[in-house]
Amino acid sequence: GDEDRRTINAQHDLAWSYMKQGRLEEAEELEVSVVEKEKRLASAEFDKINVLTGLHTLAMIYHRQERLEEAQALLEDTVKTCKAVLGDGHHLTLYHMNSLGSVYSDQDLWEEAKTTATEVMETCTRVLGADHPSTITSKANIVVVHAHRGSWDEVEEFGGQVMIAVERLFGEEHPDMLNTMKQVIYGFLEQSRLPEAKRLLSRFLAIIRRLSGKENPDIAGIMDGMALILLNHGLLGEGEKLGRQQLAASERIYGREHPYTLNS
Repeated sequence: GDEDRRTINAQHDLAWSYMKQGRLEEAEELEVSVVEKEKRLASAEFDKINVLTGLHTLAMIYHRQERLEEAQALLEDTVKTCKAVLGDGHHLTLYHMNSLGSVYSDQDLWEEAKTTATEVMETCTRVLGADHPSTITSKANIVVVHAHRGSWDEVEEFGGQVMIAVERLFGEEHPDMLNTMKQVIYGFLEQSRLPEAKRLLSRFLAIIRRLSGKENPDIAGIMDGMALILLNHGLLGEGEKLGRQQLAASERIYGREHPYTLNS
C-alpha cells in the first residue's frame, strides 16, 4: 500500500537519488509526500526518527535549491527535536547539526557556524572517537569556517588532519577531501605561498580529471568555488580551464537552461 513501510522507504531513497542527480523539484515533491506520511504514522521513537530523517532530507533539498533561510529554519527545528528526543550525542543529532553548520556557512553566519561546528566536533570526539566519519566531517566544516575568518594556521592544521583521515576512510575523491583541499589551497594563496598552493592544486586537479563525467552537485559546487579562487589570485589559465570543466559538469547534472548552469 501507499503507506506501507517498504513503499515509504523506497520513496525516500528515490527522493535522495533525485537530489543527488540535481532533479530538485522532483526530489522536493516526493520527500514532502514522504514526510507527510511519516508524520501520520509516527507514534514510537523509531517513527519519530523516520520523520526527522525525512525533514533532514527536505532541508538538504532546500539547501541545494539555495533556499537557505528555509533550510536553516527546518534544521534548527530538527536539531532542537533531536536533542530533546534522542540526546546531544546521538548520531542523528550530530548529523543534523553538521548540516545546520553548513547552511550557516553558506549564509556567511560565521559565528553561528563556528559555534555549531565546534560543538559537533567536541561531542563527536567524545562519543564516537576521533576517527569516526562524523568527527572527520565536523572537522572539515571547521576548516571552512576558519578559512572564511582568515585563520590560516588553523586551516592548515585542521585541513591536514582532515585530508589524511578522509583519504584513509573514504578515498581522496570524497567531497570532504576536495572541499578541504580547496580551503587549504586558498589559505596558501592568501599567504603568498605559491609553491605549496600549486603542489596541492596539482593533486586537486588530477582528482577532478579522474571524476570527469561522474561529478555530482557537491563536486560541481567545489569546482566552481575553486575556479573563482584561482581567478581571483591571478592563476588565470588554471581557473579558466577548471571553470570550463565545471560548466560542462553542471550541464550534465542540471541541464543547460538550469539557473545554476546559467550562473556558472
